[in-house]
Amino acid sequence: MLITVLLSPFWQGLQLLIDTLFLCVKDINMLCEGHKTVCMVVNPRRCSALVRAVFPSFKLGTIDLQFVTTFRYLGHIVTESLCNNKDIHREIKNLFIRTNSLVRKFSKCSFMVKCTLFQSYCLSLYDIALWQKYTVTCINKLRSCYNKRIKLFSGYHWSANNRCLFKYI
Repeated sequence: MLITVLLSPFWQGLQLLIDTLFLCVKDINMLCEGHKTVCMVVNPRRCSALVRAVFPSFKLGTIDLQFVTTFRYLGHIVTESLCNNKDIHREIKNLFIRTNSLVRKFSKCSFMVKCTLFQSYCLSLYDIALWQKYTVTCINKLRSCYNKRIKLFSGYHWSANNRCLFKYI
């Protein structure tokens, strides 16, 4: 499976890139599926710099490509406003899923083993460095989720102080 991202500041330039891609794919006997190929228009931050609200559809061969407002790229959720709130919510959901799995499987382990498991399995926030545009509410929800999950997994009461817990992690 080949994942390709094409970027262009102009509509005609992007259509030219799509046509070139279609010809190259055809030359090497690959298949480029039009129903899986999508387009996204990233609007400028200033509304006065907006050139156009609606664009003509791009064509991949004879197929019109669909415009979307969000899509998943390499596990990340990309939105047309380039806001990372949906990706942060995805990480919160994954943190709940991973921690519940650890609680179910490793509830009888020692505290230090649980800390090591939590660090290696739940704290793989490799995409956090990519987050640039988000709301404080989303980050607070992530922090709250992290605090709740680490307390649940390590067996602390929900109202316990965080300081005694975080010196081991």
